[in-house]
Amino acid sequence: MSQKLNLVQLEVAPPFDRQIEEDVLGCMISSSEALKLGLSQLKADDFFTLEHQKIFEAMHSMHEQGQAVDQHTLPSQLPKEIESPYLTVLDLIEAPPLVANFPHYLKTLLDLSQRRRAMYNCEKAYTLTLEGGDGWQAQVQEVLESLVDGNGSVESLSLAQFLSLEIPHSEPLIAGEILPKGGVAFIGGQGKSYKTMLALNMGLSLVQGRSFLGQPIARPVRVLYLQQEMSEASLQKRLKVMASGLPQEALERFVLHRLTDTNLKLDQSQGLRELEALIRKEKPEVVFLDPLYKFHNLKENATEEMTRLLDNLDRLRNRYQISLVIAHHLRKPTLGESQSSPIQLRGSSVLFAYGDSYLTLANDRQKRKGYRLLSYELRNAEAPDDVTIRLNPETLWFEVVATKKEGLPQTEILEYIKAQGETPKVKLVEFFKEKASKNTILGRVENLLEARLIDKKQRGRQTWYFCR
Repeated sequence: MSQKLNLVQLEVAPPFDRQIEEDVLGCMISSSEALKLGLSQLKADDFFTLEHQKIFEAMHSMHEQGQAVDQHTLPSQLPKEIESPYLTVLDLIEAPPLVANFPHYLKTLLDLSQRRRAMYNCEKAYTLTLEGGDGWQAQVQEVLESLVDGNGSVESLSLAQFLSLEIPHSEPLIAGEILPKGGVAFIGGQGKSYKTMLALNMGLSLVQGRSFLGQPIARPVRVLYLQQEMSEASLQKRLKVMASGLPQEALERFVLHRLTDTNLKLDQSQGLRELEALIRKEKPEVVFLDPLYKFHNLKENATEEMTRLLDNLDRLRNRYQISLVIAHHLRKPTLGESQSSPIQLRGSSVLFAYGDSYLTLANDRQKRKGYRLLSYELRNAEAPDDVTIRLNPETLWFEVVATKKEGLPQTEILEYIKAQGETPKVKLVEFFKEKASKNTILGRVENLLEARLIDKKQRGRQTWYFCR
């Protein structure tokens, strides 16, 4: 049954975002380019808040008269009723938003405005239908057609125009696109795989601007680390060891979320508001969520629900230009599967589609205590070779023990397939993964196929190899 239209909802919960409206106005005051673009696409009633409408009208009037619009000239042109402690022009520029994000702010504001108009038109159509009278059908049709008219906020470009744009390229925070600026990295592993230890190592490497497991970090960045699994006492005990000897300025750049009785739930508006307030206060470049399941009450296997959570995270990423590092569990592999494939991230497949990079942990072949095999999968770059790492019990920092070598002989693969009989590809890669990268292993296999020493066949989605 469809939900009934709640006419009261327009009065108590209109779709608007005060912060977005302030971000748009702040950019327009700070940047002449943003001012021109905003005035060309916006109308006063695109702002929901009356004070914001008045500020926009004053800016539009000044621009039409050829006056400069900035923090010095604008206040004198504003109606006195909005010059209150609640909102002044100085409030808008005290912590100016990133002007580079203005297209995102503008698009969001226009979308909210269009949704409000749609709700008002739905209410009008509903009222006309209830009242009836002569010609009510035509009136309703006219109102409903206005829902899809659009407001010209969607911009199109020819390929020539697009290629001529000067789009700034942001260097990754960890080299090789392991952590892209504004991107999403997952740290995955099964229970007790040291996901949190690896995440803490990464965060402390970022605030120092030092390399992470041999991967360069260009400069120190500010980190907000949110964890909701271990007690504060346990976390403090680990960090006292891990952060020993770090300079004071690095410690100041690593910000922790204090555990409270009410955890941050990012599928709920209250949790989102609290996290947004933290981000605005601390101004991090990287936010860690450890572990993901503690930050929502949704069904992980429900694609629609998880998509809603990821959309919430996207809004925060785009608004504040932050990178996310998310610690998440891997499900147990089925027979023949690799132990550390990111496709095994627990829950809906949208999680695997969401990340830019994946760092996964698995036991090393000998299952030595403290040793892990770290694998990378990157969306926009060639992944580094897998490495065997060891957690130093004295420092609680991971150390690279061995990197895969590319000297795996084809004869060794051939002997393995002979001994195993029919061998699935994933099992073959899993067996040799500590000796060579996946690309190297499969390259050797292709050579054996071309030499007609082995053959292959498909069983469902799985490829199997066998000797001729």
